[in-house]
Amino acid sequence: MSEEDFLKACPVCRNICNCIACLRLDGLAKHLMYVEVKFGDEEKLEYAKHIVQALLPALEQFNTEQMIEKQIEYQIQALPDSKVNIQKAKYEKDERIYCNYCNAFIVDFHRSCSICSYELCLTCCKDLRYGNLQADAFEVRMQYIDYGPGYLHGKGCSITSSAKNGTTEAKIRDQTKVVMASKWKPKEDGTIPCPPKIYGRL
Repeated sequence: MSEEDFLKACPVCRNICNCIACLRLDGLAKHLMYVEVKFGDEEKLEYAKHIVQALLPALEQFNTEQMIEKQIEYQIQALPDSKVNIQKAKYEKDERIYCNYCNAFIVDFHRSCSICSYELCLTCCKDLRYGNLQADAFEVRMQYIDYGPGYLHGKGCSITSSAKNGTTEAKIRDQTKVVMASKWKPKEDGTIPCPPKIYGRL
């Protein structure tokens, strides 16, 4: 199919899909979109319990991250919990918000800069404050002893003895390792400044 034809309707909608799943179906795949599945109240309750149980660890972590960020905001503003007003970011109703640093989809609390419009998710906020934010690549030169290819396959190392004074010699080789670290640091009170321009700041 040409790309233009595919944009008009996919192979499933055209009833010409020949993937294994569609070929094994008894009838056309298109009718599956209109199948009405009915559940009783007890079944709905059981499915709801299963969904809550599956989502609970993620929701607890989500709530913990929000509470930690709220506490940091209380400390920054130096006000009691009840008097801190967390500002709402202005967005269109159907607009999707992504973290400008890690590209994660943001569903609720996040940091939004009023100066440069940079959005930062709570996970990146935490990593930034604890110095775990991964960013700039730089090279580190590390030396290691090369025992020869036989050593890698369980044989003895191939360090040779010098004929002159009986000392052992080993090949010293350099290995280049890429290490990541961020130059973007928070202020002492926990406030996060605008990021450097290399991180996509407008």
